[in-house]
Amino acid sequence: MSTPADPTSPEPANLAALQAVRLREIGAYLRQVRLDQQQTIEAIAQATFIQVYQLKAIEIGDIQALPQAIYVQGFIKKYAIALGLNGQEIAAGFPVERA
Repeated sequence: MSTPADPTSPEPANLAALQAVRLREIGAYLRQVRLDQQQTIEAIAQATFIQVYQLKAIEIGDIQALPQAIYVQGFIKKYAIALGLNGQEIAAGFPVERA
């Protein structure tokens, strides 16, 4: 008999759906903070070394335009830090599959 999966860890099929939802939420939040601070997406790209198209994909929640989830989590962290936010905390809201 196999060991049950960690109940706090989403199933792979559910993980993708959860990632899509969380990316939309986090992206909308980061976009709003950026606009409130009157920063351009180009300025964030320069500060983070993340491509503009990837930042735009984060803001609109387009997970298909982004690389693997672990990289997206790193992008979220860097983006949040560039806005003066707690990048670790915000990035932790985007679930990734743990080995």
